[in-house]
Amino acid sequence: MSSLEFVTVPGKGRAVRALRGFACGELILRETPLISMQAPDNAEAVHVCERCLGPCGRYSTVLQHLCEMEQPPSLPGLSAANDLICVEVKCRNGCEAPFCSAACERAAADDGHAHLCGASSAVDNLADWEEHALGVNEAFLFGGKLVALVLGRLSALRSRCRRCSAATATTQPPCDVCLASARAPLAPFCRGLWWEIASVPSVKWTVESAGLVSDSAIAEATESFRAELRADACHSLELLREALGSSAHNLGWLDEAEWGGLLGVARQNNICIVSQNVSSASAGTAGTAQPSPRRTLCTACPAPF
Repeated sequence: MSSLEFVTVPGKGRAVRALRGFACGELILRETPLISMQAPDNAEAVHVCERCLGPCGRYSTVLQHLCEMEQPPSLPGLSAANDLICVEVKCRNGCEAPFCSAACERAAADDGHAHLCGASSAVDNLADWEEHALGVNEAFLFGGKLVALVLGRLSALRSRCRRCSAATATTQPPCDVCLASARAPLAPFCRGLWWEIASVPSVKWTVESAGLVSDSAIAEATESFRAELRADACHSLELLREALGSSAHNLGWLDEAEWGGLLGVARQNNICIVSQNVSSASAGTAGTAQPSPRRTLCTACPAPF
């Protein structure tokens, strides 16, 4: 870390400054993301840990899903012991989420996995929220993980807070100190209302006479596009609040502006990793057709500077 300096440049924002020269190929920085999520289309083919996104299960099973085979392929020269990537650890609440180790399962629990867990009492409401997100915009799923992170931290903080533990009812809102501490990891990120910073689709504005539409018409269409995004986000928030019904007393902070800001955090700060699964190189050995590369492996919010 001594080779880098994190600074704020007036008029430009946060930046990283090198304090020395680096050799070609030298590792400059390694960090664990604040939050990460496997892309839904990738999840259909590749089985990974819910927490760290490392591969789970067996290499043969990974190949089976990746190549859309009916049965796991036989891998010559690979014993059953060597075929094993890791022994999966299941969620403590009983949902189907896989973890590559007990450490990842514990970390996910600390990060609020239970709030978006398929084994929750509000599983039907959770399914409605997920279905809406998959059909409208995957950003809502990532935003939900950020909300769950805050709720997970808030639960831990409240259990140690004298002021919160002294409340006469367990459904009392958290104290300001606990709430601020729970939200602290998200504070340094750049953010803006998601529907205001989202890119407007490129469209050819033409009329029957082949002339260009006026600037006012384009502005009106842009405003309509952002209004539609805002309406979608508000509906997603409504569904999410229903899915988090048991945590309603901890959601006083999650209004429309905050939800739009969290989606903005995901929009402005995430890193999408596009990668061909390493197992695809072995597909020829298994006697199968070479699979097409998957679009996006994961989306992650790195820890802020």
